[in-house]
This record gives sequence, structure tokens and C-alpha cells, in this order.
Amino acid sequence: MHNGIIQVMAVQDRLFRDSYWSFDIRSELATAFHEFKRQFGSDFKLKEIKDWDSVGSTALRNYPFNLIQKVSKGLSMPEIVEYLVGACKGEMELPLEVSKDEKSVIIKQLKGKSLSYQMGFLEARLGSWLEECFFKDLQGKEPIDLSIGLVFALSGKISIWSHSAGCAKIGKIFTEDAYILVGNSSIRGTQPSKVILHEIGHALGANHTEDDFVMKQGSVSSYDFDPESRDIISKKLDSIV
Repeated sequence: MHNGIIQVMAVQDRLFRDSYWSFDIRSELATAFHEFKRQFGSDFKLKEIKDWDSVGSTALRNYPFNLIQKVSKGLSMPEIVEYLVGACKGEMELPLEVSKDEKSVIIKQLKGKSLSYQMGFLEARLGSWLEECFFKDLQGKEPIDLSIGLVFALSGKISIWSHSAGCAKIGKIFTEDAYILVGNSSIRGTQPSKVILHEIGHALGANHTEDDFVMKQGSVSSYDFDPESRDIISKKLDSIV
């Protein structure tokens, strides 16, 4: 077991407060932190909750669900990719930059694939573009300092769907890019504290598991980490706490 306190901060945009998944941030974080301490000994302490003028238009939470469906029939793959990038910059008002090399890789990857594969791939790529825009926005507006371990960002401008319950910025944890992004959800029965704990696991190096533990992808019924995740997280805590 590890001792020590990890300082965290939370930020929320107005749309999260008005979203159908708005919840008491302090209590849900407290539950997730309690369950983490029960299993690892280390505790998290919330310093404050701040307002966040998050990037993107107020209509952003309608995407990416219907953006893919709005692709006009008969477009070539290069035209589809350009349409998606343009929609992100225009309709979504996101400062998105996609290099020519990345566009070429996408087009090559999708050549000869079925339509369902292409649309699924593009939706996933669009999701990653959105996440990166939000993480860059966080780094610019709420940079990590030496007293902060994690920043929890709650946005009503992006939505959670069945295969993605949030997103942790994984990298130099507790130094440069220790951010956890959580969007609003329409999934019945989704418990925010479990989503938060799941993303803490990712931020500390844990991966998804197929077994019914908190790192299971999708609907989660347990707060417990699986043995492999516990080992990964414990080793990470040894180096930072």
C-alpha cells in the first residue's frame, strides 16, 4: 500500500452544468477517490472546482454522432476527409489542424474497405481529433503546476457513447499532461464515480480488461481493479508518490 496525497483540480464548462448527465462533482470525485485509496492507500485531494471556457461551439455535443451521417453520397474518400476536417473547423469551431501526411494515411487505410468499416474508422478518428483539441485547450488554459497531480475536465460539449466513457491524457503523469476529460452521457445507469476511477486507472497506465472490473470497457459494475491493473498502478505510484 502507498501513502501520500495527490492534489487534483476540476474544471467544468457551462454546458456540463446544463447537461442531462450533470452531477455533484465533489461527491462523485470523493467516491472515486475513496475507492482508489481503499485499494492502493494513496489518496486524492480536490483543491478547487473552476469554470472552464472550453473550446468549440455550443452545438458540439450533437457530434460526432450525426456528422458522419451527413456525409453526402458520391464523395470520394479524399473529399470525405476534407469535409470532416472542414466541419470541425467550421461548424464545430475547433482549432483543428490535420497534416497532409495524416490525411494520406487515412485515405490509404480506407482504400478498398467496406462502407461500414470506413464510416466506423472515420468516426473513431473524428473522436480522437475532438479529444486532442480539448486536451490542447486544457494545456493552454489550465496548465499543470507542481502542486497539481491531475486536472479533471468535465465538458457538456462532447458526449460519452458506449465504447468511450472518457479519456485520460497519458504521458508524463503529474508533470506536463495529466488530464482526464469526461463528457456528458445519455447511457442509462452510467455511474460517474466509476467513469472517473476508470480514467484514473488509464492515467496511471492501466489498460482495458474483458473481465468485470473497473477497467472493463463499456458498462462497469465494479469499483475493483483487476490484478494486472493493480500491479501496473502500484508500480506507477512507487515512482510518483
